Amino acid sequence: MRQVRDAVWILFGNSLSRLASGVFTIVLARYIGLDSYGAFVIALTYGAIFSQVAELGLQQLYIKDYSQNADSKPPDIAAYFWLRFLVASLVSAVFWVLSTFIISEEYWVSTVVLVLPFIFGVSFFNFSQGLYLASSKMKYVALQRLANTFFILLCCSFVIFIIGPGEAAINLASAYGLSSIIAGAALVFVSSKLRIKPQRILSNFRSIVSRVGAFFWTGLLFVLSPQVPLLVLQYFSGGAAFGAFALAYRLPLVLLLVPMSVAQSFYPKLFSAVRDEVRYIRLLRSQAAITFCLTAIVVIMLYTFSSFVIESLLGNYDEGIDLVLSLFKILIWVLLLQALVQPLAYILMTSGLEGLRAKLFAFSILLMVPPFVFFASDENMQGVAVVALLSELSQVFLYSYALYRAGRFGFVVQVYKVALPYIVILAVVVIALSSDFIDGAFWVNQVGVASIGAVAAILVSLLILRNMAIKGDHV
Repeated sequence: MRQVRDAVWILFGNSLSRLASGVFTIVLARYIGLDSYGAFVIALTYGAIFSQVAELGLQQLYIKDYSQNADSKPPDIAAYFWLRFLVASLVSAVFWVLSTFIISEEYWVSTVVLVLPFIFGVSFFNFSQGLYLASSKMKYVALQRLANTFFILLCCSFVIFIIGPGEAAINLASAYGLSSIIAGAALVFVSSKLRIKPQRILSNFRSIVSRVGAFFWTGLLFVLSPQVPLLVLQYFSGGAAFGAFALAYRLPLVLLLVPMSVAQSFYPKLFSAVRDEVRYIRLLRSQAAITFCLTAIVVIMLYTFSSFVIESLLGNYDEGIDLVLSLFKILIWVLLLQALVQPLAYILMTSGLEGLRAKLFAFSILLMVPPFVFFASDENMQGVAVVALLSELSQVFLYSYALYRAGRFGFVVQVYKVALPYIVILAVVVIALSSDFIDGAFWVNQVGVASIGAVAAILVSLLILRNMAIKGDHV
């Protein structure tokens, strides 16, 4: 089954890259402290906002164009590349000007501005990745992800651990920005083989821009909305508390990208099968099964060894470790809710409802702002984590209701039917791992819990064989 093989490649590439990123993030906070880590996160937050503005949804639009026209006339990649470059240049200039007005502290301004090349790096990486995603060459997508991630982490490690932690946020921002653009440019060079010629560019510019539409709002709101609560939280909570929340939130989100990226391998096929309901449902069920299988394994392992992971990686860094651990145990469940949200989001996007999905997502995220203001303190950060979970849960209901109103609730039922066995297994495992059922004996907590987690992971993996809708169907 080609789709399963593609998913395995994506899993391989993203598992290694996300694991490396997650470990590096925690070790980084241990080495430079939560205050500097918070400043670096804010810099990346602004960089993410403006890099998504520069994206304009062009990767999704290219995949859609290619999926629907590959047999006749694939879209001209030259127009996509040069449009990306020009937009990234414009956005970078706006980013530089606005950062001097938005941020008052000179140190933070320097940190944010030095991330600016990250905008070009993301734009180039998305361009290169889109070429392979559209043509379902997932092996190259995985290799690109690995090369890009390890090059950036290597550069950041060199700056911090060789040069030293002095002015840590500024040094990190410089390394992150420059390594991103170097890696992105190198990937463009390899993937396009320098066959990008400026032919028919102006007419293609107009054609692409006229069709960006809802893809722009999907891309913009999908990244812009989550940053607003974070910026509000940072303003009201202070550096250390925000750094603890950012650290506890970072690892689950990093690991979430493993199952989500695997699910992305189905994206071009869902677009091309949108008019064939039987094949569309098969693909959708397969995507949901793989996503929930991987997510369940990640949640079980994280819940089982949460204390071990945080304490081992942070070592003797005692400041804020209890707060980080308590937040981490709550935010783990973002993974499960996102695994349920993403298939619903793909149904909306492949049904031509990208704009509605973006608006619903932004609404669910912005609901967090008032509670974040209320709970923003060291004593109430657990309330912030619970609010983040409720925001994810609201997306499930909003997306389901939108699809019900659009007459596509049958697809939602298919996703729920796939998800239910995994949710039941997770509930049983979590109850088994709770303090009410396990005492403090070392062999029980370490060997016994590891055995339960391993058995549960095997059971969850076996469920995929039962739920896979594509049986011998080469898609």
